Parts: sequence; structure tokens; C-alpha cells
Amino acid sequence: PVTLDWLEDGGLGAAPGSTVGVPWPKGVYQQDQKFAVTDADGKAVPVQSWPIAYWPDGSLKWTAHAVSSGNGKLSLSAGEAAVPDKKVTVDKSGGTITVSTGVITARIAKSGATLIKSVTRGSTEIAKNGRLVLIRQPEIEDEDQGTVKTERFDGAISDATVEQDGPVQAVQSGPCDCR
Repeated sequence: PVTLDWLEDGGLGAAPGSTVGVPWPKGVYQQDQKFAVTDADGKAVPVQSWPIAYWPDGSLKWTAHAVSSGNGKLSLSAGEAAVPDKKVTVDKSGGTITVSTGVITARIAKSGATLIKSVTRGSTEIAKNGRLVLIRQPEIEDEDQGTVKTERFDGAISDATVEQDGPVQAVQSGPCDCR
């Protein structure tokens, strides 16, 4: 087992949704290895694991592990992962990707100027029409007069892909053009 501990006080339980990377000696674990996590009390903690690097022989060199909770130091070992009570779910139908944590639901556009279509908590919409905007300040015209020159760039999503849709987290990526 490998002990996972936070670098600051509070432990991983203080930062739900934490992701950690773990290096492995050559040949210890093969590509299809499953991992389990337990907390300081020996209770199984839901974890989502994936490989991030391999040794030349194909064995795992680095793995990443997303945990949703935990009490104090966590222990990572080979085994079957616990499943969270509320799984993260992803629906990729239509022009949106809908990610639900069981509490929050986010509708993310697959393309266009609006990245976040909406975010709801239960039946209450708490955000909508989120866009990517960059404001650049190339220079200060006249500092004494308070004149500031800025340029605005609006982002546009050309394609969105779900890299992971596991029980603990979902990760989306895709190219973005700024105009």
C-alpha cells in the first residue's frame, strides 16, 4: 500500500475532489490494474484511477487517482474501487454534454461561443450562458491620466470531448479559438 497524505493540515478530506499522482517501480503493476483506497479508519473511499505513463515493458510508471472524500491519510493499494453513493454521470447527446454530480448539473456546449449553457442545483438555475473571454492589456497609455488600453478576445469552442466520465469525476477538453 501507498500512503496518500496532504502537504498541508487538514488531509484529503478537507479538499474533496482531489487528484493525486503516484509513481510505480518498473514491472510492479500492469496496464489493467485496479486500485482501491481506504481512509485512516479503514473505510473504503470511492476512487477513480487511470494510467498516465508506462515503462517500456508496458507496466505502469505513473497513475492518477481522483478521490471524492476521505478521513486523514488515505491508503492506496491494488483492489476493487469503492463506488460513490452519488456517481458523476455524463450524457453526450445532442449539442451539449450534461454532467451531473447528483447535486449540481452542468450543460456544456460541444461548440459555439457559449461554453456553459446552464448550471442547476436541484431545480434552481444558478448560472447560464458562460463564455470564455480574455481581456489583454498590452500597454498603459498614460498612467497619470488613468488611460488603459485593452483588447478583448471572445472564445469559441470548435469541438468538445469527454476524456473521462467515471464515478468520481468527469473531464472535458477540446480546442478553443479566440477572436
